[in-house]
Amino acid sequence: MHRLQNKSPYFYILIAVVLTAILYIVVNWLTQPRQLESSISPSGVSMTHLLSVPEVTEKALFSVVEDNPEILLEVQTELVATAEKLGFSDSQLSFLASEPLLDYLRYHAKREMFNAAVNQAYINLERIDDIKAQYPEARDLFKDAEQLIIRRNQLIEQIALSLANQDGLSVPTKAHFQEAATLWRQKMAHSN
Repeated sequence: MHRLQNKSPYFYILIAVVLTAILYIVVNWLTQPRQLESSISPSGVSMTHLLSVPEVTEKALFSVVEDNPEILLEVQTELVATAEKLGFSDSQLSFLASEPLLDYLRYHAKREMFNAAVNQAYINLERIDDIKAQYPEARDLFKDAEQLIIRRNQLIEQIALSLANQDGLSVPTKAHFQEAATLWRQKMAHSN
């Protein structure tokens, strides 16, 4: 069996320095897109602000909904032209002209679609399992969406219980739940 020889303390320091350098490179590489997005152009406009302009987000959403990548390419061209006028750096312009930008826009559009679908399910007393399957891009939003549906269902149960109590019952019947659902839909229709 091979035994490890005692190494000099300098050997371990060298290993620590090499590992630190590798860690620095990896962390720097992993955080580069965030740094790129948060950096500000000479005009004072950040990448994040540029990508969140309503016209950009609406066109990206329309492109994804209509499954029309040409619209997304037009948005990209407009973003690059605007960024050039605003004095964005070469690395920022390179990102805006890249496929990762298109992925970014698609990703955020699908998250918006998820939110809209959950909102409709909330109003219409529907489940969201199919919606979650359709939009894996919104995985980090699933828990909050599920909690919203749970709270909605609890409200429906409270309405049904209140209706049952008005009828002198302590447990709601199917008719109470149906009436509660009708009242819910009416309330939601008036709030929109």
